[in-house]
Amino acid sequence: MRVNGNFNCSYNKLKSLKGAPEYVGGDFDCSFNQIENINDLTTTYIGGNFYCYGNNVTDEDVRILKEKGIVKGEIYYKYTDDPHRQLFRGRKSVTASEAASFIIDHKDLLSDDDRKKLGL
Repeated sequence: MRVNGNFNCSYNKLKSLKGAPEYVGGDFDCSFNQIENINDLTTTYIGGNFYCYGNNVTDEDVRILKEKGIVKGEIYYKYTDDPHRQLFRGRKSVTASEAASFIIDHKDLLSDDDRKKLGL
């Protein structure tokens, strides 16, 4: 299977990445599953970032994945490493103004439909 955009299989209690799309043109997010070995990944190309935090992933797993050269972007396997998650880290709430500023500053993270809905 080929996915030209982003592929998200997070929060599905997956134990393996076998059977994932062969090609992902954008980001691949398999966060918060029960994956114990990211190196059984059957994907041969990820054009964006690879998000796999919330799984049992080690530094060695990531080193091996990086050596394969599959991921063209960054590999985020520790929740606090993701720069998009760091903005409000440690805070239980944010103001509406802070949230709006974040959305406007990071509108590239939104889908085309969401940008249209927000008038961005």
